[in-house]
Amino acid sequence: MLKENTQATYIGPIATDDNPMPRGGRFAWLDRPDSTQLRYAVWEPLAGKEVEGTILIVPGRTEVIEKYFEVIGELLDRGFGVVALDIRGQGLSTRPLADRLKGHVRTFQDYVDDLAALIDLEMKECPAPRLMIGHSLGGHIVIRYLGTHPTEMDGAILSAPMLSIRTRPIPGFVVQMISFFAGLFGKKKEYVPGGEKQDPLREQFSENIVTHDERRFQRQLNLLHSHPELALGAPTFGWLGEAFKSMRLLLSTQFLRNIERRLLIVAAGDDKLVGLKAQKKFVEGLPQGFGRVAVVDNAFHEILMETDAKRSIFWDQFERFVTSLKVSLEQ
Repeated sequence: MLKENTQATYIGPIATDDNPMPRGGRFAWLDRPDSTQLRYAVWEPLAGKEVEGTILIVPGRTEVIEKYFEVIGELLDRGFGVVALDIRGQGLSTRPLADRLKGHVRTFQDYVDDLAALIDLEMKECPAPRLMIGHSLGGHIVIRYLGTHPTEMDGAILSAPMLSIRTRPIPGFVVQMISFFAGLFGKKKEYVPGGEKQDPLREQFSENIVTHDERRFQRQLNLLHSHPELALGAPTFGWLGEAFKSMRLLLSTQFLRNIERRLLIVAAGDDKLVGLKAQKKFVEGLPQGFGRVAVVDNAFHEILMETDAKRSIFWDQFERFVTSLKVSLEQ
């Protein structure tokens, strides 16, 4: 068990030789009403470049701001300002349990409320268009935010958003029942089966199912070895139960009708963690013209951490989407 870091005031940034921090960023804390501290970072648009807008990055489960240094640099080079977040329970943001490796949350609504507070604090006066990039769990949070705060941001780009979870060989409904009864019997804060054996510091590239790029895989592992308290292990039954509940909400007809901003989903063609079918179903349920799915063939789950060739497809789709969105906003 990795205990809670007693140096809660340490904010970083944490840079390694193979993962330097883009210049100009500042890190800060956002205090929440439940005593949670959220770590976030801000980069202003680069001087001398035409300003193209502002991007808020919401990472996926287990991820941290530093994992996106390469992406942040690419956005800065494209003329965007950037805000990035360690979501609650991850990175150096407050962990809810004594064992830092347990991925737990009280309710997914907390994620959404945190995002709303950060947007109110840092995004209101930023150059438009104000957009979000969310990966996996981060994409899920972004969608839920758009459905409850439909007019605050201008659009979103979602990388393999978590709208369903692959549970094979166990059927999804069985996993849902297990998580429900575990919560009923007071096990919400316990690891899902096998979770206590997972060690994010010992992962091997040959066994990974998130990227084909060994350099980027090793870069993330080096980051965790340099600062082990960034690591996060398996989820709890409580987190899993809340995830299933929130995924049902996001695919409901009533929720889909609340989306008033355009979004792009870039899906991984060989995703082992989340389902492509649910991503397509989500877009089909949106108001006409508000969503589109682009698939990166043969890509694993972490598209932005994939090989250069696969990442280039993401950036091509990103630029098409932003150009089209700007035209629609000007009309």
